[in-house]
Amino acid sequence: MDDDLRDVKAYAKTRVPATYPDFVAFAKETMSKRQKDMLRKLLEFKFKKHPRYNLDDKRLKIIEKFVGDRVKELLGE
Repeated sequence: MDDDLRDVKAYAKTRVPATYPDFVAFAKETMSKRQKDMLRKLLEFKFKKHPRYNLDDKRLKIIEKFVGDRVKELLGE
């Protein structure tokens, strides 16, 4: 929803896993070196426009930034 993207970080905090309270803390504790290396590839993640799922550019940029910020948080950068 568009309202969710106004403050995507606050929205993400409302979406917690059922089995543990903090995804980032859990992931940091359990991630292997291989997974961290794979995660680094997402630092420059960009969506490609798709003819069927034509999301607007503003929405895609917000999501791309969130992904990049979450990757940095997971990697401790």
